[in-house]
Amino acid sequence: MKGVSSPASAAIIAVAMIILSIYTVYTVINTATSLHSLVDTRVGGRDILRVVDIDVYSNGTAYISITNEGSVYIEVKDIEIAIAIYIDGNPYIYSLKQCSSLEPGCWYIERVAVKDIVYSSGVLRPGEVLYISIQLPIEPPLNSYGYIAVFSLYSKAERVFTVSR
Repeated sequence: MKGVSSPASAAIIAVAMIILSIYTVYTVINTATSLHSLVDTRVGGRDILRVVDIDVYSNGTAYISITNEGSVYIEVKDIEIAIAIYIDGNPYIYSLKQCSSLEPGCWYIERVAVKDIVYSSGVLRPGEVLYISIQLPIEPPLNSYGYIAVFSLYSKAERVFTVSR
């Protein structure tokens, strides 16, 4: 009897260890997949802004269009804009604020649109374009240059420009 019970016990223990190992591997893979899915959802759900176009004029006005290329909407009130202008090699950097009218140091929402359809909401949905006007605190000289930076919660978009007319 002793010879029969030892191989049977060994087989039962071996099968239990294999099952326990498979369960452990399954649990670790399932946990890792869940964590990856959670992180992937947050990264995939980020906002991605892009400055599509910018025109800066020597009278201190600027017009830019910003598109939301992400997969989540962005509250327009959460967008921040900074501009740097180089005059004679010296940078002049301004943090612009959103205003209800166009004033020096402010940016103003002209419209939110998709192609020719204009919306009047405080939200920039994926695929929509935000058109804004800016009144700079200075009147930059013709042919000076700089860049604009647009920030949201997870995104920063930059674009270089030269001053015209």
